[in-house]
Amino acid sequence: MPPGATPQAPAEPDGLGQQLGQLGGRLELLLNHLTGEALARRVDPADLTQETLLRLLRSEATPRAAADGDAALWAFARTMARRVVVDAARSVRSDPRRFSSLQPEARAGSNSADALAFPGTGPGPATLAGELESLAGWTRAYCQLLPEHRRVLGLRRFEGLSAAETAARMGRSETAVHSLFRRALAAWVAAAEAS
Repeated sequence: MPPGATPQAPAEPDGLGQQLGQLGGRLELLLNHLTGEALARRVDPADLTQETLLRLLRSEATPRAAADGDAALWAFARTMARRVVVDAARSVRSDPRRFSSLQPEARAGSNSADALAFPGTGPGPATLAGELESLAGWTRAYCQLLPEHRRVLGLRRFEGLSAAETAARMGRSETAVHSLFRRALAAWVAAAEAS
């Protein structure tokens, strides 16, 4: 801790719930990125978002991460999301017949917006409904993007990798990643405005 800094108090349960509730939208986009097309045909990324949030609520390490600030909580949430995706892929692989008939469109009541409702102060129902509809639009737009656009957005925006790290992962130059990222952002905005 830097000199003169005051330690943050541990997050209270309601405050923690509110912090996790605010991560829901980012987590859903991250899980859409991490899931990939093959797994998304069998498991709804919204269900994975719910599972990630539930695991975060149950984890003893979540309050410590939340006490270290939003960046630490997001880093911990990203790690938890990766674990959830790996577990889902293993489940599908171990029993493919169980998941063969499940299509995301056919499953009612699996909207991550309904996943967690945390009590406490915050925006009212009308504001939350508008935010959830906006998030749903952005998520639909993200899913319509070209695979390379989804990948660069996922790595840069959701996983928080630098341009150099993204370039290494994608096998491109850093300059190409910057250019692709700008095009991907523009395509995402255009797709969101069109829907």
